[in-house]
Amino acid sequence: MKILIIGNGFDVAHELPTKYTEFLECVKDYKRQYICGPDSAEPPEMASALCKALNDNEIKNEFNGIIEKNVWLDYFVKKQTSLGNKWIDCEEEIKKVISRFETTYINHGSVNIGIIPADPISIFFDGFRKPIDHLKVQPGIRFIIERDDIPNFIKFLFDQLRSFTRAFEIYCDSFVNKMVETYAIEHDLQNLSLQAFEATIMKAKGKYINGCSIDYNDIDKILGKYEKLVPFRIFDFDRVLSFNYTKTFELLYGNHRTNLKGNSCFIHGKAQPIKDETNLILGIDDQLNDGNENSQFAFANFKKYFQRQR
Repeated sequence: MKILIIGNGFDVAHELPTKYTEFLECVKDYKRQYICGPDSAEPPEMASALCKALNDNEIKNEFNGIIEKNVWLDYFVKKQTSLGNKWIDCEEEIKKVISRFETTYINHGSVNIGIIPADPISIFFDGFRKPIDHLKVQPGIRFIIERDDIPNFIKFLFDQLRSFTRAFEIYCDSFVNKMVETYAIEHDLQNLSLQAFEATIMKAKGKYINGCSIDYNDIDKILGKYEKLVPFRIFDFDRVLSFNYTKTFELLYGNHRTNLKGNSCFIHGKAQPIKDETNLILGIDDQLNDGNENSQFAFANFKKYFQRQR
């Protein structure tokens, strides 16, 4: 049996904008242009393309509502800015924050953290400068959550993380998936033989997203290099295990041609438009030890193993 295991490198090889850095930059520009109000005559290309892709008003309103104010999104954007050209690892940043809260909670029964600029997660606390119902914060000095407020605080953090995950899901499904799906339909990739497929890839140039013609200079770069994947002979695989949220493989290479119908597994969930059906996993590995991993579950919702069981 031949099993193909793919991660984000698969989408990156197709030059799709699925890195967290690209998502954060796109959302920052989108928010500035379409939510806070235009600040330039010409909106950034990616933000403009995302706006066109969000053609369902219900989904657009949901997306806009999430990114307008989300403590995790705000933290990731600020962290990315501080990193400059380095890529942000969102899961690593989640781990830093949650591990800090979890450790102080287990050791002291409350959250009482001194805030200093040198702290790697000091930027995170900026999201709590304004009052939030159940939080008591002394700006610039200490971050304090009393014992009785811990459950509400944990729920708030997790709800915000799930909202961030949902925003990324909408981006993957309504923007990235639609980009690939439109390209595949335009060039009838699902119904081509391997030989015709190879020939078409070499010639095809897609300039459409979500059915709308756009002046997007990088679209050829993003969508015009699928020939790189032909040597992998992915048509011969019996199973596909994907760590991605996107449907790039099935949209471009077609389950019906690879005998893979029903045999693709999305380890961390699959991006889809319906909110109530979302199954995306975005969290951290369990960092506890010394028996705490079997007795301390206050922050279990943030752990991948727990999210898979929900």
